[in-house]
Amino acid sequence: MRIAVLGAGALGTIIGGYLSAGGYDVELIARTKAHVDALNHSGAKVSGTTNFSAPVKAVTPDELSGVYDLVLLLTKQLTNAAALQSILPFMNEDSVVCSLQNGIPEEDVAAIVGRQRVIAGSVEFGAELIGPGEALLTSEVQQVKKHAFQIGELDGRLTERIQRVQSILDVVGGTYVSDNLVGTKWSKLLINAAFSGLSAALNGTYADVLDSDISA
Repeated sequence: MRIAVLGAGALGTIIGGYLSAGGYDVELIARTKAHVDALNHSGAKVSGTTNFSAPVKAVTPDELSGVYDLVLLLTKQLTNAAALQSILPFMNEDSVVCSLQNGIPEEDVAAIVGRQRVIAGSVEFGAELIGPGEALLTSEVQQVKKHAFQIGELDGRLTERIQRVQSILDVVGGTYVSDNLVGTKWSKLLINAAFSGLSAALNGTYADVLDSDISA
């Protein structure tokens, strides 16, 4: 199983670090050369609610090679078309793309790589990129171990491949298979819409908003 983390920002650095430490053949793909160089030289460094470092292999999009069996899509949606077109020649007919982005990009992803290749996913923890090769885990690590991801087939079926991806992501944290992943992603979108504006206006985190005693 050869895995690509396409869009190795904060979340991708953490996910790639855990997968590499778990023995998987994983490549972190990022456009920023300084970030790629730091990952290759010093590994993926994670701090915040945990502290660990794992050796990883990182490449820029123009350094792709071979065939990826699983692509974990973590780019910004505005760059999906270019990112997916760049990795498409390095996929075979059985390769799977698991979208782990906010929003509901699956139909657009399917239009590029083929619907049969796409499974949907949702990340349940937070992170920040604090420097080249360094990410900050902002969610409690024990919570991540329980609830890190939800994934599902677009038609809600429980398939062998969704269970295989579940076992891989379980190395990072608790991964649940949903028969209504699109509904789950709409719920997350509503939560983000409700809290993002408040956290930006108050210059705080979601936790700060939830912990506030001030009510409307």
